[in-house]
Amino acid sequence: MRCCGRVISSKGLKEIRRAIRLSPICPPWYIVCLGAHHFALSEYGQAAEAFRAFFQRADPDASNNSDLRVWLAVSLMGAGCVAEATDAYRAVVEHYPEFEVERWGNLAPNDPRVGQCARQLWKELAGKQ
Repeated sequence: MRCCGRVISSKGLKEIRRAIRLSPICPPWYIVCLGAHHFALSEYGQAAEAFRAFFQRADPDASNNSDLRVWLAVSLMGAGCVAEATDAYRAVVEHYPEFEVERWGNLAPNDPRVGQCARQLWKELAGKQ
C-alpha cells in the first residue's frame, strides 16, 4: 500500500490506527493513509469516514486539500451515499477551479455501474457533458 509517496505495510497501518486511537492530535496524513488504504480495498464507507475525519481537522478551504475532496467524493459515491457524494462533488468543483474531468474522471469506485455514475456526475457538475 502506498500513501504520501511511501509504502505502508499492513503492520504500518496497524500502527497508524493505533496512533490515531492514542492521540487525538496525530498528524493529519495518518488519517489520509487510512482512508487511502480503505479505498484501495474498496471499503468505501470506511474510506469516506477517514476523509471526513481529515476535513474535521483541516482547513476545508486550504488549496492543498483539493485532491482529498476528490477522494472523499468518490468514496461517498462508492459507499452508496449518492446525495452526500453529489454535495462533495459540488464542493470539489467549487473549491477546485482547475478541476479537470479528464484528469479525475477515471478515479471511480471499482463497480462499473457506480463508476459510470460517478464519471457522469463529474461531467455534469463541471459543465462538460
